[in-house]
Amino acid sequence: MAPGFLSREHVLEATLTCCASHGARGLTIRVLAEELGCAVGSIYRYFRDKDELVAAAAVQMLRPTVDEATFEASVRLYVEAAQANVDLYRTAMSTEPLPQVNDVIAHWSAQLGDEQLAKQRWALVHGLIVLNESPDRIVEIASA
Repeated sequence: MAPGFLSREHVLEATLTCCASHGARGLTIRVLAEELGCAVGSIYRYFRDKDELVAAAAVQMLRPTVDEATFEASVRLYVEAAQANVDLYRTAMSTEPLPQVNDVIAHWSAQLGDEQLAKQRWALVHGLIVLNESPDRIVEIASA
């Protein structure tokens, strides 16, 4: 990719790809630059450091969950995204709460009609993801 065409979205897509193959902890700006075919400094135009980059990639990974029409579909998409990118999910969740989590909770709150219930369901879903429960079982438990 020519450096003139590098965008924030390109960097985030490549980050997801690199996290899938190297893990979030194994991701380096240098590896990412090699994946993109750009200079290391080009990535720093969009992200101040690796932590910010990983958090942004996790936000991008979870963004589609708030577009789902039903609670069950949103939960399933959230679980599948997290389990497809386990290392990225765990790394991002271990640093600080993601803004996207608040969006997910707000979306679930609108669907469930109760913010506290939505927070409880998110905590339940998050715990079951960490325990590597199957997506079907997580959706079943969260929907009960």
